[in-house]
Amino acid sequence: MKDNHASADNAEAISYSAEDDAWQNHLGHMQMSLERLAHATSWIPRQLDFNNIVDPKPEFLPRTDGVCLLLAGRSHSFIGASESMKTTAAFLAVIDFLRRGLKVMYIDCERSAGYFTRRMIRLGVTPQELARVCYIRPSEAMVPRYQAEPGSRVEAAKEAWMIAGMTYLPALVVIDGVSEMFSMHGWDVNSATDVAVYQNSVLNWVSMAGSADVTLEIDHVAKHQGEHTALGSQHKKAGITGASYLFVPSIQGHEGGISSSVISVQKDAEGVIESSGPDRVMGVLQLDSSVVPWKLEILPPGDLKALASGPAPISEEEITALLEKEDMGTVTIAGKLHREVPAVRRFCKAMEAQGKIRRRSGKTSPWRLIRLDRLDSP
Repeated sequence: MKDNHASADNAEAISYSAEDDAWQNHLGHMQMSLERLAHATSWIPRQLDFNNIVDPKPEFLPRTDGVCLLLAGRSHSFIGASESMKTTAAFLAVIDFLRRGLKVMYIDCERSAGYFTRRMIRLGVTPQELARVCYIRPSEAMVPRYQAEPGSRVEAAKEAWMIAGMTYLPALVVIDGVSEMFSMHGWDVNSATDVAVYQNSVLNWVSMAGSADVTLEIDHVAKHQGEHTALGSQHKKAGITGASYLFVPSIQGHEGGISSSVISVQKDAEGVIESSGPDRVMGVLQLDSSVVPWKLEILPPGDLKALASGPAPISEEEITALLEKEDMGTVTIAGKLHREVPAVRRFCKAMEAQGKIRRRSGKTSPWRLIRLDRLDSP
């Protein structure tokens, strides 16, 4: 009887062993299949490594004190109203990359090659540096809304852009004019689906493809949503992998004078951007076009020579006059009055304590006159 039991146990063990071998062979074939597909799809399991963790930090577009705004391998956004100097800030980013000996791709959906070249020359860029810029001025879509016909203009545009990116290998790609890019493709800025298509196929594609270290888009601000949001779907902000910055003009000078704009952080995806105060001011962009070449720099928040307080103190009448036109945030009020942000913040809080103004929603939302609430009430 014991021999019979022993034989049965041996047979079962052999059976399990055969099943284990078959399963291991199956796993081996599956692993080989994954390795074969590694370059064909992003749906490949990744091995997590706890020994080689590197915290990201801003490396490009420095302020005068060396603190930087742009992170390697991430997408960024400069948002603001017209003439808020967001494009000028992008020019400073271009110059920073060129001075490091790196290449730049500039996709200009708003202006012309002549305008870009003139600005670069006036900012002191040399012909040798300018030769490292791959400038593109598109006028037709390069991402098909539906399946593109072989040989079509859309197919040709996409192929030309991909070849330029892969062969030129820019370290920085700037997309100047997000609204124009959307219009060119028939996309809706309020559609989360269209925003995702844009970000996956244009904004983030160059980083994922390894043809750019940094991507930067220039976008308009949504007036009806205050001053904190890019025009269109909230998915625009959610899709930024680096940082998003708001530009509010403080001094709108003419050519031959000084212009400046306050920069505040609107999104910090990695939590590594240096800013100060509840308005998260990152610095002041200042352009001095009275000298040759033009002097363009970003000053730290503590160096507010671009936001001179002026001889006159802040008055309640000034702030009331601004808020009668529209709700505004502290940074915008400071820019329009040419006053320091902390001083304006303190004055607004005093008016809030007196029951004259209030925040529209949260603690960082625009200020609103309380008497306008009563006028709007039925």
